[in-house]
Amino acid sequence: MTKRTRTLILATAVVALPSVSHSAVVTWGAWTAVTDNTAIVTTAGYSSYLGVNFNGSNTTINNGPGGTGGTDVAFTAAALNGSAVAGGLTVANAGFAFQSTGTGNSNVTPAVGAPQTWAAVLDRVIGDDNNLATITLSGLTAGDDYYVQFFSSAPDANILGNSRISSGGVDSPLFGAHSGGGTKSMIATFTADGPSQAFSITGTEPTYSALVIGVKPVPEPSAALLGALGLLGLARRRR
Repeated sequence: MTKRTRTLILATAVVALPSVSHSAVVTWGAWTAVTDNTAIVTTAGYSSYLGVNFNGSNTTINNGPGGTGGTDVAFTAAALNGSAVAGGLTVANAGFAFQSTGTGNSNVTPAVGAPQTWAAVLDRVIGDDNNLATITLSGLTAGDDYYVQFFSSAPDANILGNSRISSGGVDSPLFGAHSGGGTKSMIATFTADGPSQAFSITGTEPTYSALVIGVKPVPEPSAALLGALGLLGLARRRR
């Protein structure tokens, strides 16, 4: 066998290797009861907040008491097994088996927000019954911090009890016991290590209505710091 032949075989083997995708490690919070619009989290230190409204319409919700005095969060509509672009990020849902627009999915009632109210946002859900559903964020910037707040509810008591979300090799807590229409949210935080982050949905019949995403970019070096580094380099060259 000539050297050229060996080289060609090696190159073919390298090209044939499958690509390996992974997601950043996620830190999960606890599932927390949602009673009104003040449950929408806009964490201090994050520069922007955006929302995705599954199975609904574009709307804006203020998370202050009574819908005023807080932070406006714009929700972009995403259809069943579709995607939405919000704040430069693409949020795609796939593998969901059904959608529900009937009343009773959520018992949250405050009529704040326009043109669609917060109560309507939470009452329109997409769901899965085959453990194949995923929600994927794309357009992330490596090194930036993100949080994702998931909102979930169902009309039947305890049907969400064993539902959870997995990402970056880490499972969230189980949704746990709930009443019919009981609504909860949970926050995932992570530092992006690539352009996308996938979340796998499991459970008997998990349903989700909306996401809120916060973005905290890595601070850029200040002009003063860059100037100081330049002077340091100049001093070293003079030596």
